[in-house]
Amino acid sequence: MFTFETLISSIIAEKNLYYGVAERGGVKMTKFIKTAISLSVLAVAIGLAFFAFGSSGAEAKEADPDIIVILRGAGVPVATPADVVGTCLETDLFDASTNRLIGTGIDCLDFAEVDGASFSINRTTVFNFPEGRLVASGLTTVVPIFGGSSPDFTHVVGDVDDATDNIVSGTGRFKNATGNVRLSGIVNLSSFPTTIGFNCIFVIDLD
Repeated sequence: MFTFETLISSIIAEKNLYYGVAERGGVKMTKFIKTAISLSVLAVAIGLAFFAFGSSGAEAKEADPDIIVILRGAGVPVATPADVVGTCLETDLFDASTNRLIGTGIDCLDFAEVDGASFSINRTTVFNFPEGRLVASGLTTVVPIFGGSSPDFTHVVGDVDDATDNIVSGTGRFKNATGNVRLSGIVNLSSFPTTIGFNCIFVIDLD
């Protein structure tokens, strides 16, 4: 890893080389070594600048509170928690940036309003992360996919309100967490309530 200490060490090493060779090589060799040192220091400075820029970017990324995950796979029915109304199904939870399996998610669905082929549901989602559990609720709109554009899925789903604090509870890292969790994705409801095919992105925006 390139550090400020690396820069200092390189400059000292080049300085020692310059004096050692200059004493033996005369004026021409002195000019050559001076040029070499200047180029070396310039290269080191550029490397340090890139290092500093990269470090700042990493720190900014770490400071970003958004966590983006995907519920994907066939949901398996599970028992409905005592404080939740609806049908609950569990499936795999993936990190959206790496596509790595990181836990499980439980989606509990309670039909709220039907408007023809479209409807809305009161949704409670439980995210089981390695570092803790996060529970959030929301009102989700469900609309059929028309035209056979996605043979594996039947409906588009999404949340509208992205400003409300809809985090219900949390444990571990998410204890006392506040913020907003919103959903966008596609599902297969052809075999509901036996199963649901999930491919849903959740953006978890912690305060």
